[in-house]
Amino acid sequence: EPGHPGRAARPAPVPGGVAAAAHASGVAGRRRGRDPAAQPGERGEEAARGRPGGGQGDPPGRRGADRRGGGLGGLLGDHRRDAAARLGAGLGGVEAARRAARAGRRRGHVPDPQPRLLVAARTAYWVLVLSEEGSRLWHGAGESLTEVTAFGFPAKPELPDHQDAEPGANFGNQPSPYREERLRQYLRDVDDKLADVLRTGRGPVHVVGTTNQINTLVERSRSKGRVGERVERAGADKLTGHALLDVLRPARETYTAERQREALDRLGEGIGQRRFAAGTDEICQNVQEGRVHLLLVEDGFQVSAVPEATHLRPAASAQDPDVEDDIVDTLVETALETGADVVFVPDDALAEHGRVAAVLRY
Repeated sequence: EPGHPGRAARPAPVPGGVAAAAHASGVAGRRRGRDPAAQPGERGEEAARGRPGGGQGDPPGRRGADRRGGGLGGLLGDHRRDAAARLGAGLGGVEAARRAARAGRRRGHVPDPQPRLLVAARTAYWVLVLSEEGSRLWHGAGESLTEVTAFGFPAKPELPDHQDAEPGANFGNQPSPYREERLRQYLRDVDDKLADVLRTGRGPVHVVGTTNQINTLVERSRSKGRVGERVERAGADKLTGHALLDVLRPARETYTAERQREALDRLGEGIGQRRFAAGTDEICQNVQEGRVHLLLVEDGFQVSAVPEATHLRPAASAQDPDVEDDIVDTLVETALETGADVVFVPDDALAEHGRVAAVLRY
C-alpha cells in the first residue's frame, strides 16, 4: 500500500515459489506476450547470482539436534518447516495468478514495451537491513520490494539473561567489549536466520547498515558468497519499501554493471576456447541439453518462434497456435532450471552474436 510504512506498492514473488509453479505448468503456460505489471529495469538486475539452495548448510551440531525426534531440535525443525510453508504458500498464490494472466493473453495484442514478467520474477535479490533495534529482510524483483515476515524476520535482539532486562538500551550506549560481544551474538543470530531464508531462492543479498554492523556480520557470515553490495546507511530499518529502493538504486546499478562486465569477459574467454554458442536456435539446442554454463541476453531482445524438439521454427503466421511471442523467456527459464547463470547486457552488446550468446560447459 503506498505510503504504508514497511510495505512495497505491490507484492513480489520469491524464486522458490516461482520455480515450483513453473515446473508444474510447463513451457506452454509461459507463452504469448509480456505482462504490463512488470517495471522498467527489471531485466537489468542479473538473474543468476546464487543458485537455489546456495546457502550453506547448518553446522553439524544443529543438524544432529534437528534429527532428534523431540526436544529443542525438533521444535526448531518444525518452526523452519512451518515458516517455509507460509512463505511458499503465499507467494505460490501470486505465481498462480501470474500464470493465469500469461495464459489468457493472445497474439495480436499490442506488445507491452516493459520488461517481461518471467524475467522480472527471476531477477531476484534480497536486502538485509541491519539495526540494533531490529533487522529486516526484504525480497526484491526489479523495482518491487516485499518484506519477509517469516524465518524469524524482522529479527529483534533477545535479552540473554535477567540482568539485561533492566531499563536501558539493550546494547548499551558506550563502546565496550561487552557491547561489541552482544552485537556479534545478535548479528550471528540474524545471519543464521538469513541462511535459512536463502535456501528458498536465488539472488544476491545487498546489506544495509552502519560500517561496523556490516563488517561484523559479513566477516563470519555463513552466506558470505551471496553478499552483493554493501550500503552504509544508519536508520534504514525505519524506511518504507519505496524509500529503501531509492537508497539501493546506486548500489544495484553498480552491481549490475559489474556483473555485465564480468559476463562479457567470460564470453570472450569462451569464444577463445571454442566453448560458446550464439543465436536463438543454437542456444535453444544447448539449453535443452543442459550444456549452457552462462547465458547472456540483450536487455531488449525479443523474438517469436515455435519451439520444437531440438530447435526453433520460425512462425508461419500470427495465428499459429504454438507460436511463442517471446521465446527468450523460455530460454532463460530453461537455462536457470539447468543451473546456468543468466546475465542481461545492454542492447547491441551482442550484435555480432545474434543478440543472445552462451558459454558452454563442454
